[in-house]
Amino acid sequence: MKFVVLLFSISILGGGIWLANRASTDSEKFLEKSIISLGVFLMFVSLAGLIGACYKVSWLLWIYLYVMFLLIVLLFCFTIFTFVVTNKSA
Repeated sequence: MKFVVLLFSISILGGGIWLANRASTDSEKFLEKSIISLGVFLMFVSLAGLIGACYKVSWLLWIYLYVMFLLIVLLFCFTIFTFVVTNKSA
């Protein structure tokens, strides 16, 4: 799972760099910085999980666990928020 997160972070980072070369509006420029920072953050978290798992460093695994839990909770909250904002009958 940690390797999959690393692959996703590399693809997110690549998408942010691609958007940086193509950005023309202010919102695209803001989005590019957010995507690049998210990709770098996920890369560091996944590397912490990989290093913790390979070298049996428990505190890195705990950091990985807490950050992934926080990301899952934030994604759940964002999904609910998006549904409520975009669906008028909800």
